[in-house]
Amino acid sequence: MNFSITFFSVVLFFFGTSLSFGQAGLGKELLVNGDFSKGLNGWNIVLFEEYKKLGTAPPAVRKGEHGPEVFASVMNKAAPNYVSINQPQALKNGKVYRFSAEVKSVGKGHGRISLYSGKVRKVCGLGANFPGEKTWKRYECYFVAKHIPGGKAPHFHVSFAGLAGHFAVRKLSLKLTKRKSLSPDEDGVLKELPLKNAPQLYTVAEVLEAFEADAAAANAKFKNQPIVLAEPLVAVSPGPTANQWMFSLASGKAKIIGQKSEFLDAQITALAQTLNYSQTRFAALKRSSKWADMPADEKEAQIRDTFPTLNASAWISEYRDGILLIGRSQDLVVENP
Repeated sequence: MNFSITFFSVVLFFFGTSLSFGQAGLGKELLVNGDFSKGLNGWNIVLFEEYKKLGTAPPAVRKGEHGPEVFASVMNKAAPNYVSINQPQALKNGKVYRFSAEVKSVGKGHGRISLYSGKVRKVCGLGANFPGEKTWKRYECYFVAKHIPGGKAPHFHVSFAGLAGHFAVRKLSLKLTKRKSLSPDEDGVLKELPLKNAPQLYTVAEVLEAFEADAAAANAKFKNQPIVLAEPLVAVSPGPTANQWMFSLASGKAKIIGQKSEFLDAQITALAQTLNYSQTRFAALKRSSKWADMPADEKEAQIRDTFPTLNASAWISEYRDGILLIGRSQDLVVENP
C-alpha cells in the first residue's frame, strides 16, 4: 500500500545522569512541541495515498479558543494510523510514565493516541481510544513502558483515521514519573480530569426556549460563548457567500453557516441524497395515523432517528423572527441515521 509521509527531524540530547522531578512526581516534558505552539514542527505527518485520492487534508494545526490544536476530518474510517502524526520517544522498559491530553472526537469510531513499535509491531504500554464525545475532555493515563526493542525507539502516535468524523487534540504531554510500579487497574487506564471553561452541550430547543422567554437575558448568556450542538439536519443550501453552506436544523427554526472548506464535494453530494431519503421517510411518518397522537418527546426521537445529525461548536449570531441564526462555527461533522 502506498503512502506519503512528511518528515521532520527530531534530535534529543540528554546531559548528565540525574533526573529531577516536580512536586507532582513528574519529570521534564518528553514530547517535542506537544502543545503545537510551533505548528507541527517535531512531528512526522502520515497521509496514506487512498485518503489523498479522496481529497482528505493531512492533519493540521489551527488556533483554538484555548490554544493551538491539531485536527483532521476523515470521511471513511480505516486503520487509525492511515491519517496520523508521530514522533520517536526513547522510553525505557519498566519505567512508569504519565500521558495527558485534551481531546474532542465527533463521529463514528474513535481517535487514538498510542506508543507503538514498528520493529516488534506491538503497543508499548499506551494505547488509548477516544470515542465520539462532542465536547472537549481532558484525560490522563499512567502506564508502564513495555515491548520496547533495543536499537530503535518506538513512536508516539496521534491517529485520526479510526474515526469517520472529526478528531482534535491539544495540550499533549508525556513525562517520566518517580513511581516504581502500577496496579493492574491503573496501568494504561484512561482517567477523565476536570476541564475548565468547557463549552456546554445544548439542544436548539433549549436555546430557542431561552430566547423566546427573555431575548435580552438569553443574548447576554450566549453572546460570545461557544456552545456545542448535535441536531437533526433537515436541509442544506448555498450560504451567504460562495465559500459557505447554510444548514437548516430543527425543522428550519435554526440556521448555521459552515465553510465549504470543511466538507468534500463528495460529502455534500452524499448528504443531499441522504436528506432526500430522510424527507421522504418523514413525510410518510407524518401521514401515519400514529403521528397526531404521538407524545412530543417521541416525535423528537423519531425525527432524530430519521434525519442526519449535525454536530458543531458554534457561536450564536442573532435571534430574529423566531429563527436562531448561528454564525461562526467549527468542527462541523454530519452523522447519518
